[in-house]
Amino acid sequence: MKYIIGLSTLFLIILGFPSMVRSQSTNKFGIYGYLERAMLVEATLEMAAKLDTGADNSSLNATELEFFEREGKSWVRFQVEGDDGRDAIFEREVVRTVVIKNRTGANARRPVVLLRICVGSHSETVEANLADRSELSYPLLLGRSFLEQGFLVNSAAKFTTPLNCQTGDQSL
Repeated sequence: MKYIIGLSTLFLIILGFPSMVRSQSTNKFGIYGYLERAMLVEATLEMAAKLDTGADNSSLNATELEFFEREGKSWVRFQVEGDDGRDAIFEREVVRTVVIKNRTGANARRPVVLLRICVGSHSETVEANLADRSELSYPLLLGRSFLEQGFLVNSAAKFTTPLNCQTGDQSL
């Protein structure tokens, strides 16, 4: 009987080992709160961000959207306001357009652009759709496409990690 219990215990340990290793290897950047400080690296523009594991992609509050063509491709010029009240104007190629159902149930078309975003000391170029998020609590939502690089999110914690962004490399 002791032999069976010992063998069963060993079997459970061996079975659980790969998931323990995988869990440690995906925790590349540490544990973050569901709200953190973030920076749009190109403009060194800081803002509060919601780290949302339930969202596929990221979304940024952008105003004054102006679409134009450059070398036969669709581009957008837009304005973003940081938490300090400072504005920055960006010009980005539209990589695609998404259709998202808004709160009222209506479909809204949003341009998706590439942005370099930093949280903690990790900087990542990520697709973000541009939307009017002025009625929402946080101007930046970071979805799984950003978080899957190795972030773990503690939904009970807020603002756990100070910004430590390297602003020298602003390449997309």
